[in-house]
Amino acid sequence: MKLDPQLKRDLVPLLARLFSLQENIKTILDLANAPIGNLQLEGPAQIVWSRVISYAEENDLVLEILEAALSEMPGSEGLKQIIEEIKNGDQKRIKRLAKLIKDRQCILFLGPGMLQVPVENVQQSFSLAYTDQLKKQLNRSGIYYDSALEDEPRYISQRVQSGPKYVTGELGARANDFFNRHRNAINPIVYEQLASLTFPLVINTNPDKIIWDKIKEARGESSVEFKFYNQSNSGNFFDLDDLDEAPKQLPETLVYNIFGAFDVPLSVLFTEADFVKFSKNILQKSPPLHKNVIRQFDEAKYYLFLGFDFGAWHLKMLLEALKIVREKNRSISIYGNDPMAHDMEYYDQHYKFYFCNRDILHFTTDLLDAFNSNGQTAINT
Repeated sequence: MKLDPQLKRDLVPLLARLFSLQENIKTILDLANAPIGNLQLEGPAQIVWSRVISYAEENDLVLEILEAALSEMPGSEGLKQIIEEIKNGDQKRIKRLAKLIKDRQCILFLGPGMLQVPVENVQQSFSLAYTDQLKKQLNRSGIYYDSALEDEPRYISQRVQSGPKYVTGELGARANDFFNRHRNAINPIVYEQLASLTFPLVINTNPDKIIWDKIKEARGESSVEFKFYNQSNSGNFFDLDDLDEAPKQLPETLVYNIFGAFDVPLSVLFTEADFVKFSKNILQKSPPLHKNVIRQFDEAKYYLFLGFDFGAWHLKMLLEALKIVREKNRSISIYGNDPMAHDMEYYDQHYKFYFCNRDILHFTTDLLDAFNSNGQTAINT
């Protein structure tokens, strides 16, 4: 059992305050039938408990140790709350999210980790897989790049763009070709599950349209509309209907590719310069985000983030521009790996995010089950 990072952050200091002596810690481990082995129990209490909880996560002993601790300190409301959270918190969040989605009060954000392509039988994010292709191009062309930054998509894209033979729009066109070659191998299950959930708005940070396709298949073409942000000089900056002040009937779901779309390869953001320009443009509203996107960000909305690691600086700028509500329990992030501690701290402090250590497929399966069992007929996937 792997604890949610914020829960672990609250738990370790609590245990260190309650049980600061080595003999107390040993007693709790004995009560939990947890073999000490090579576990180091010397040092400051908070460091020791951090080791103990990491050990407990690896050996699926978290609840046993906490219940042993509670038996030694039965009056601790903090321990009771954390044990309750571990046992039932996940299902409570899922049921609450399902109701919010039915009430059309939840906006879905799809991060880079959502678009996975198989590379030599290993699933890899499209961004990193395409970056590997760009590195091969740099090697063939004899263009230098810093090996310490070889897994940084924006840096590698910038190096490709600096090449003497680079043609404007090449990055987007090649990315589109790379995507089309892998399209049929992309696992659609999570997208199919999400397509049955009636989010009023889906913000897609990838350039694909898989979620749009799956919503059309599940709920019909009239139920979904696709738009994308385009800061390039190809095509219109925004749709003609943006000039019409009269409100129009909104679709059941609007899918908005906020960093561009393969439809217009020049609209897709790749380099650091692209993201700087994007951040400047959305803050200055030149060109503005689509008006039907802005309308969705009212005070009643909640937010579900899937597939983000939150390391990208431009995401902070985007959330500032969208003016998301900064209240506890408004924003939930599901990602298979912990974000970096400093990124988690920022989003926790500034936006009150809650980070869940869940497999995305398992999470969406549970979420769809909760949605379907709540009395509303949902589309079968």
